[in-house]
Amino acid sequence: MQSEEARVRDQEEREQLERNMRERDTAATRKLTEPKLSRKDEEEAIRRSNAMEHKDRQTLRKVSRQEYLKKREQKKMEEIRDDIEDEQYLFDGVKLTEAEYRELRYKKDIYELAKRQSEDVDIDEYRMPEAYDQDGVVNQEKRFAAAMQRYRDTSSVDKMNPFAEQEAWEEHQIGKATLKYGSKNKKQITDDHQYVFEDQIEFIKASVMEGDKYENLSNEPPGSTEEKSMLQKLQDDRKTLPIFHFREKLLQAIADHQVLVIVGETGSGKTTQIPQYLHEAGYTKRGKVGCTQPRRVAAMSVAARVSQELGVKLGHE
Repeated sequence: MQSEEARVRDQEEREQLERNMRERDTAATRKLTEPKLSRKDEEEAIRRSNAMEHKDRQTLRKVSRQEYLKKREQKKMEEIRDDIEDEQYLFDGVKLTEAEYRELRYKKDIYELAKRQSEDVDIDEYRMPEAYDQDGVVNQEKRFAAAMQRYRDTSSVDKMNPFAEQEAWEEHQIGKATLKYGSKNKKQITDDHQYVFEDQIEFIKASVMEGDKYENLSNEPPGSTEEKSMLQKLQDDRKTLPIFHFREKLLQAIADHQVLVIVGETGSGKTTQIPQYLHEAGYTKRGKVGCTQPRRVAAMSVAARVSQELGVKLGHE
């Protein structure tokens, strides 16, 4: 037991000796990065530190006071609201005296003014509108509250910009000048729901499944492509379109049905090829074949394309 105490005491003395040596070395070492301050500089640093600490306390006190006032304001508004609801519930159907009526009216006015003031504060968040038809009773004041709102000035950010009103007016004019079709809240047209016909021609699906291997490939020797005429090249391009494989089925369907709906992707040859198929089948002998496009430029482009593929002059044949 005595040997253990002696060992612990010896260890403590050794640690104390090491601490004393480190402190002595630290005090004797010259500090180049930390020059020694004079008595006056030390007093000035202490004074500034105390001043900053006092200033921080003042700031924290103000912030705490503001938070307390916000909570107290909310609490007082809830108390006034509860008093009004209690008096309306307890004295419902009871005739009040003049003093009681004035006091109740005064509380209502105070509550409405305080509530209106809190609503006028600019808060960057969305507020749910209040219902004006609760319990089956329509409150006309709440119903027309939006039309009776006070004018609200620009936000604090816009106040720093002297041209905010001018920029808002320009954006409004640009929005009016921008051409937009349909209603603003109209759902975009999608292919979620389509008509289903039993005898429709699904040439797009078939062309994708079959690939791009065509039976009518020419066996001409190399170099003959450059010698082809422009018309022959256009005719060969027509055969590469997805709708070409359904030419005979399409003509048969047109002959069997008075109304035919054809659905195909852009570039499949619906607009340019079907009129040519009808012309080649002899439908133009009885009159003209009409083809419409929603835009003038698109209609002109289709007419020019068909005239090139048929080898005729646009507007004459």
